[in-house]
Amino acid sequence: MSKNDYAIEEMMIDYNVEPSFEVIVASGKNGANPHHASGNNKLKGMTVIDIGVKVKNYCSDMTRTICFGNQKREELHAYHLIKSVQDRCIKMTRSGENFNVINRYAWNSIGKKMMHNVGHGLGIDVHEAPFVSKEKAKSILKESNVITIEPGIYVKNRFGIRIEDDVLVEKNKGRVLSKIGRELLVVT
Repeated sequence: MSKNDYAIEEMMIDYNVEPSFEVIVASGKNGANPHHASGNNKLKGMTVIDIGVKVKNYCSDMTRTICFGNQKREELHAYHLIKSVQDRCIKMTRSGENFNVINRYAWNSIGKKMMHNVGHGLGIDVHEAPFVSKEKAKSILKESNVITIEPGIYVKNRFGIRIEDDVLVEKNKGRVLSKIGRELLVVT
């Protein structure tokens, strides 16, 4: 566990919550691995922070990407693409929608640099139904499901960017439960 992880987990203790999974802090080229094991490297460039807590036995799962130093044009373009794709995926979220359709939209928009599904169900476990699945019946969103919408771009040995929010499936829309803004924060 890195010093960055410890700082985040100390804040969890202050708020009397426990993590729903091990915190991921992946900076620079380490961000290109969606499940990077955090270390004590200096934070520089695009930095993916994936965090979740349990409240009343229910899990949350949220990712933000922030930039330490100056962002490159390619990184800024990728960030805005991810944000745009996430906006559209959230607008597609509603009861009766097939999660596979949302996933396909994200993959068609981003391409091979995505590397993982657009999201997963969330509840007592951090990964639970509904899932993106080849079996259509397992992928239909139902009212009151909570899912993540987490498109990402991962460029090997260079950078990673992911924006992830928890979304409540309602009859005619998805309602974002996460409260932290999605504008790119740049720390210089």
